[in-house]
Amino acid sequence: MSLGDLFSFFQNIFLTRKDFSDRKIKIASGEAGIQFLSRKIFEEYSSIVTVDTLFAQKRTDPEGVHSNELEYGSQFTKIKMMNGIELSIVHDPTKDDRSRFPELAPGTNYTLESYTMDIFDLGKTNQTPQGIDEQNMTMIMQDGVEEYYTVSNIYNFETGAITDGGNAYGNNKELGIYRTVSGSLNVWDVSRIAQIRLNLNM
Repeated sequence: MSLGDLFSFFQNIFLTRKDFSDRKIKIASGEAGIQFLSRKIFEEYSSIVTVDTLFAQKRTDPEGVHSNELEYGSQFTKIKMMNGIELSIVHDPTKDDRSRFPELAPGTNYTLESYTMDIFDLGKTNQTPQGIDEQNMTMIMQDGVEEYYTVSNIYNFETGAITDGGNAYGNNKELGIYRTVSGSLNVWDVSRIAQIRLNLNM
């Protein structure tokens, strides 16, 4: 995937907008995805012959081996493309969590999910009906759902030791632990979200 491919992908989406004012996109990805995008931007940037003081700077913490010690390096996290499209990338640490995503990308030490890029909201289109909420993702809660649940004689709350299990549960409002699921995530318009995944077949 090149920057040209990225631009074409988003440009086809934003063709449904009449102006250029709402084309700022945030991409959530793992460390591998952040590095990938930075390298792609650098490949294009490096074709420009220039001396950039943002890449090579005088060290603020010299080691004493030279009178003019320099440091080199940077990382791209944002790019401004044609037609007002702006891409910036943020780190989603869950994508690098091996307990959640144990499968590694071939030939790397990164999880396969670390290369995935999620876009949670591409913004409203000009065809979006009036009155639709600006927020495309929200939690929907179910009213009137309550559960009271006590657990005793299974674990000692202070030491964690297992007891005889004489009383497993009781439906009352005394001291205990309870958990209720009374809602879920809702996406009003699925055309406003997107995902870019690593293609292992290429």
